[in-house]
Amino acid sequence: RIVAVADCKIQTMLHEVILALSGFTGDVFVEDQSGIHVASEFPCIHAGEKAVLNKLARIGFLYKRLKSFIELHLTSLAKQGTGLYLKALSSGLNTVLTPYRDTLLQAEQDVLKDPYLPVTHLQHLLEPFQLLLPALDTIVHEIVQQQVCGCGVLHVLHQHSVSGNPAIQDAVQRLLQTCHGVLYRQLAAWFLHGSLMDRHDEFFIRKEVSDEQAAIGMDEEDTRTNTGGKSRIQRFVVVYDLLPSYLPQRVAEKMLFVGEAVQLFSTRKVAGVRQRTLSQAEESSILSHLAALEQQPTFNLMQLESVVDDIKSTVSQHLWQLLMEESDLLGQLQTLKSYFLLGRGELFLMFIELADNLLKEPANDNTEHDVNLVFKQAFHKVTSDGDDIFRHFHLSIAPKQDNGDRLCGWDRLSLEYTVDWPLHILFTPRVLEKCISTTHQLSALVAMFSVFSRFVMLFKFFLIVKRAQLALQDAWVQQMVTKRAFECEQPRLAALWRLRYQMSFLVNNLQYYLQVDVLESQYSVLVAKMKSSRDFEESRVALDTFLATVLAQSFLLVRPVAHCLEKILNMCLQFSALTAYGIQVTDRDLTEAERMSTAFDRHASLLFKILSSAQTHQGSAHLAQLLLRLDYNHYYSESMALSKGSA
Repeated sequence: RIVAVADCKIQTMLHEVILALSGFTGDVFVEDQSGIHVASEFPCIHAGEKAVLNKLARIGFLYKRLKSFIELHLTSLAKQGTGLYLKALSSGLNTVLTPYRDTLLQAEQDVLKDPYLPVTHLQHLLEPFQLLLPALDTIVHEIVQQQVCGCGVLHVLHQHSVSGNPAIQDAVQRLLQTCHGVLYRQLAAWFLHGSLMDRHDEFFIRKEVSDEQAAIGMDEEDTRTNTGGKSRIQRFVVVYDLLPSYLPQRVAEKMLFVGEAVQLFSTRKVAGVRQRTLSQAEESSILSHLAALEQQPTFNLMQLESVVDDIKSTVSQHLWQLLMEESDLLGQLQTLKSYFLLGRGELFLMFIELADNLLKEPANDNTEHDVNLVFKQAFHKVTSDGDDIFRHFHLSIAPKQDNGDRLCGWDRLSLEYTVDWPLHILFTPRVLEKCISTTHQLSALVAMFSVFSRFVMLFKFFLIVKRAQLALQDAWVQQMVTKRAFECEQPRLAALWRLRYQMSFLVNNLQYYLQVDVLESQYSVLVAKMKSSRDFEESRVALDTFLATVLAQSFLLVRPVAHCLEKILNMCLQFSALTAYGIQVTDRDLTEAERMSTAFDRHASLLFKILSSAQTHQGSAHLAQLLLRLDYNHYYSESMALSKGSA
């Protein structure tokens, strides 16, 4: 009887241990803030046995915490705070812990078969989990404490995926594979439909909501309805804070491009255009590639980027066809060149003539309305074409500066353009950024500017060059009238004529250089690349290269040169105003002209010196062409030599 009672107590003890390993307490094991352990008042137990039992109970406590995390996210499916990645992690943990539960079942069966089994037998069975469960608990604890969600779960798992213990590394890789399944399904929806399967804002690609939309609560459908699905299409951005650390930004940007392009195709039905999207074979190929990646036990960045590149190439070809063959991209580029880069010289010649009196004064609240009426009047005077293209352009007056300067209307004038669907995706719809408000900013760096910001920079620079050229031509007309009517005044006005000739020489050569040597040559290169390419990205790179090259060869990126040109062109405009009244030039005006002549010579010499130095170090062909035009008779080079000799 005593032996039977002892056997019963031993068997009961082993069952208590198994229950503790399952996360349950009883008479032998109790739970407090430190975890599950042997009750202190439990009698007749050796200190060594107690240490073994507490070690086993620690595993049970960790299992209980992991099971609570799993139940919290898998049984509360309707809970708003539970995202797809946390559910996937919980599902993966449940799978990873299956061997542990099987081991407990095996231990229970062994105890039923042999009630004399020692506790060390259980210790032997559970030895593989002595390191695994603490590692899993550390991951879950970090996620809970830092409130990690979404793609941040992938980042935490990736940080713990490298381990010297094969069991831990294999378990974390299985968790990563499960969570990557959510990522691949989100990518499939994004690549195929341009839609975000992201109810909990977990994906690293999100909708970009403007300030106006956020203020009035306008969603994507409202935006399309109000604009006819053309000019204002929902934009998306990469949220880099949510991007897993092992996923490079370049890959995320490619993913963003693919989804935006596919979303653009889907809006064609809204825009009333015949829909063209990915073929069924292409969609099946995308799904099969993503499914193959999902089945891989370990994440392979090179394979993922290769798949994204293939998808991007396919989408780029469709997008190129849409832009080039159906939306007349080359015609749009020619339109931009005609207006932003003053390709229609006759239009801007008439506009400058009609708007000069209005814009040479400080702008007021009515100036923008009036100048657009003048612009439309100039358009109808020089052409009989309809308003289909002209209606896309709008002249704007930049807001006043806080520095107190009273700028005239010309200095605050800018040109805006409304892009038709679907060309907005090429010209980046953060369009017409009014980042350039005055001509004093012409020398600002523009490396990060949008396409239209760079067009605006060139427009403002080309316009002031054109104004200076026309002003000097008007001054020549006045001089010819004075020369024929008042021959006695010729010696007195000779200095004015000489200064006008020097200014005209420099400005005319600069204008010819900009329009012929720079603009026409680079535009022909752009058109050739557009025609030879069958890829949207190549076309966008060609456009960016064109704008960057024109900006560089127009010297707007070199601050000293841009500053000199700005001073010279403003001086030409001041000179024209000085000679506008012909014979009525006073001695005070002549004194001012003499001072202006000295300043012009200084700035022109400095400009030639800077350009010569840049040509020596860079060997640029466009610089050599301009220097050859300016110094065809060695006037500036000899002046530089004389100044060095006198020094």
